[in-house]
Amino acid sequence: MKKAKTALLLTGMGLCLAVFAVCWLLSVRWYLIPAAAAAMLVCLFRTLLRRNEFRLRDKHFTLIFAGCCLFMLAAEIFFAFTSGYEPVLGDPVVYGAAAQRLADTGSFEGISEIQRIYASRYPNTWGMTFLTAGWYFLWHRVFGCIDAAAGYALDIIAIQITVVFTYLAARRIFPTRTDALICGISSAFCPVYLLYAPVFHSDIISTAFSAPAIYLIARGMKSSEKRRYGCFAGAALLTGIGNTIKGTMVLMAIAASIILLLRFKPKLSLPAAAMMTGCVVLASTGVMQLGLATGLSSRELLNEYRYPVVHWIMMGANSRGGGYHASDSRYTREAGDFEQKKQADIKKLRYRIKKMDGPAGIMVRAKLKVYYVWNCGDRRYSRYLSDTSPENDVTYFIINSEFTAAVCWITHACQMLCILPAMVYALRRHADPALKFAGMTLTGLIMFLVIWESAPRYTITYLPAMHLLSAAGVKYLCDVSRINCKKLREHLQKQRAAAI
Repeated sequence: MKKAKTALLLTGMGLCLAVFAVCWLLSVRWYLIPAAAAAMLVCLFRTLLRRNEFRLRDKHFTLIFAGCCLFMLAAEIFFAFTSGYEPVLGDPVVYGAAAQRLADTGSFEGISEIQRIYASRYPNTWGMTFLTAGWYFLWHRVFGCIDAAAGYALDIIAIQITVVFTYLAARRIFPTRTDALICGISSAFCPVYLLYAPVFHSDIISTAFSAPAIYLIARGMKSSEKRRYGCFAGAALLTGIGNTIKGTMVLMAIAASIILLLRFKPKLSLPAAAMMTGCVVLASTGVMQLGLATGLSSRELLNEYRYPVVHWIMMGANSRGGGYHASDSRYTREAGDFEQKKQADIKKLRYRIKKMDGPAGIMVRAKLKVYYVWNCGDRRYSRYLSDTSPENDVTYFIINSEFTAAVCWITHACQMLCILPAMVYALRRHADPALKFAGMTLTGLIMFLVIWESAPRYTITYLPAMHLLSAAGVKYLCDVSRINCKKLREHLQKQRAAAI
């Protein structure tokens, strides 16, 4: 019965990935050729490194990775502190200012009406508000003020945590040190991390929770029974807290629960899956109650201003890529109280689904959303950095040059070209369970963003999973090439022997 359920699940994943691959490949433009060339170079580098792996000790691989991390750390510090971006006064201006008020005074009394309405409209930002407030409080105790540097520092710390735990997860998943190093280098030199270093936003902060959670799940899969409970409990806690920072992390909890139920006996899998679900529910409920208790909002304000869940599904069904549009927000905002907003959004959603003209129209809309979300290598960083005032020519060039955008698009396309075969590899029966978990998580994100209101930056939370899968894809491509080359050599040798 368990084998049948696993086969059914993997078949569904395969169909979803096949549709996604076709939609993505049809939307790729000029950068597919340089991306394919880059993927070939990475495979060549991996082959050369694998052949010479016996010459290097474990500490050498660690030193190479540490050197890459230190180099990019210096680059992120330089770029963030010379970018002129002000995360306290910029985006997200509202909850950042509310968090600063809490850090300064210990309460939300005195925050502006706009800040309170914003908090009431978007309770999903409360986790980020409290995290920001705690960080601002510590920063104020150490430096005596709260300025833009506080946001830069937290972003850079989150990025370094993400990169380190992505590499540690790769060490647990891949049997060779070469593949782990490939994953670590790709994560350390990810251009999105560099460009988002000054942007104080939940997308980057959430990766500091998703990467350690993936590492703990990968470690728990290969640990003894006693240690598994601790690893899965830690992953559940990180996923629950991370979900209050970025709501898409609930997909990680769902994927982890499914893979645990399929992988282990009920004695272990049921408590672990219950922990995953329980931590998400408890963390979300706890943040909601904390927001109400501290006066960030009230039940009356929530009833008046809060957007219903269906609002984001309705917005995701618009004909302009399924992203945020002020007209959709204004439509919901002017509909009335919470229940009236809900009914208005349901009515608009039904109208938009009817306007799609059946399954063919829905597939066209899905293709449009895949193009909008997954065909944007730079994650629209220019939207956040367009109003900055760089302090030197190097930073100005990085922000405004077409070269930077081209690098982002090519590296993203290269990564996607490596991820697609990795997802096929993850569907195999004997694939590493942690790799299956990463593939299942990414599949869930693909399906979720087809339905939900979407934006390219929403994929940043799952960059650790994408780096792991792309490294697995490079390994898979190299192994397939090696086996085929070996067969070709044997075939040629047989032909020569027959000719003689």
